[in-house]
Amino acid sequence: MITPALERRLHASGIHLAISALVLLVPLFLIFYSWFPAPYFDSDGGLQAVVILSMVHFFIGPVLTFVVFSPDKSMGKIKFDFVVIGLLQITALTFGSYLFYNERPVIIVFAKDKFLPVSANVIHQQGASVADLRAFGAQSPALVFSRPPAEKEDFAQMMLLALNEGIDIVAQVKTFEPLSDHLSEVAGKGLDPSPLVEENSAFGEELEAFLKARGARKENYIYVPFNGRYKKILFAIDQQGRFAGALYSAYNS
Repeated sequence: MITPALERRLHASGIHLAISALVLLVPLFLIFYSWFPAPYFDSDGGLQAVVILSMVHFFIGPVLTFVVFSPDKSMGKIKFDFVVIGLLQITALTFGSYLFYNERPVIIVFAKDKFLPVSANVIHQQGASVADLRAFGAQSPALVFSRPPAEKEDFAQMMLLALNEGIDIVAQVKTFEPLSDHLSEVAGKGLDPSPLVEENSAFGEELEAFLKARGARKENYIYVPFNGRYKKILFAIDQQGRFAGALYSAYNS
């Protein structure tokens, strides 16, 4: 049976829940459409960012309100509690958003036979800015080719950076070159999707729909795996070295 006191707690918590949901819409919009746009939302951390921010935000807000609210308190104490909880919420949400903002993928690097994401934080660690990456293409994030240095001295410096800062050589800005300048090399390492179609009917249907929507043939694209931080998918690259689309079911058996 719901007592009057419990009903008032639920009512206060419900109001806080509605306000919290509206506030949370701002970072969620940025995560989904700007920081981790498709296909990086579910492959490279956007989904995890949404889950973590939502859990922390709603636990500090509505749940804490339910715990501390009491109809027996004076209006002054109730307002004080709401202010403290609101400040905790905003602080946690701001800090969490800042962390995920710096972890967003800002450049996609082709290394050996696959694409790898590089976060804004890794770029900043090298004394570079995200704005510097616009030179590699209008797409965001742009696709680049990572070429290891030919000189031993340069390679030694990059190895030191890798050892001291944990930044892989392929993620170091000095190795980046426009992907369009290396399409023949990328094509040589690309995958023939035919075996995947034979093994995975869902992928075959997805590939057929992808090509039909663009009025293209399978040979019009280069297919390269993308190893995201949370999921592996297949990228389709056009003849200009641009990202054309992602095939999500390639590695789902």
